[in-house]
Amino acid sequence: MSSFEINDKDLPGLFQSADRTSAYEQKRHFFTLALYLFLLVLAASIDFADSLESNSTYKVVATLLFLFTLAITIWRKFNKPENVWYNGRAVAESVKTRSWRYMMCAHPYQNDIDDAQVRKVFIEDLKTILKQNESLIKAIGANTSMEEPITTKMSQAREIPLRDRFLLYRDQRITNQAKWYNKKTKDNKRAANMFFWITILLHLVAIILLLFSVGNP
Repeated sequence: MSSFEINDKDLPGLFQSADRTSAYEQKRHFFTLALYLFLLVLAASIDFADSLESNSTYKVVATLLFLFTLAITIWRKFNKPENVWYNGRAVAESVKTRSWRYMMCAHPYQNDIDDAQVRKVFIEDLKTILKQNESLIKAIGANTSMEEPITTKMSQAREIPLRDRFLLYRDQRITNQAKWYNKKTKDNKRAANMFFWITILLHLVAIILLLFSVGNP
């Protein structure tokens, strides 16, 4: 039983597409946000340098940087990478849940029903999940995402004895999911702490510059 494993690559094509798209849009979301903040701080610093030396070049560069931050803001408003990220994650998790129900022969995919009918119901459920997330359809395409809706491993899992299916679900679904959430919690906590200290540092720099400008009008 231990030799039989279900990995993410053994799940439907819709899971692969949604998971991949979600990860990509998550990176785009944080990259553009970080770029926006970096350019904003850089533009403010150059503008401050201009107040000290009164150099026209500083004014031009600061203006261009502020225009770049404006362009990023407009791009994020219309593209909404965070929406595709959230929807992709939601679709991926929904498909994974449905897939495990299918492999475990749970309702509505019991193994006492005609196999062709069960497969049809499962595929229709996947299509319904995708239709409920229009922004994701535009990102990955409805046809591409529905490739290989039922993999060989998924079909094989339905054939193994009930007790082995129970152990498979316990070890590779429940335990793995618990580990995944535990890891995500730690990663998010670490990222939140880093963001907090970076914010504190930027505030200190801003305060120092303000105090400097007050002392040197």
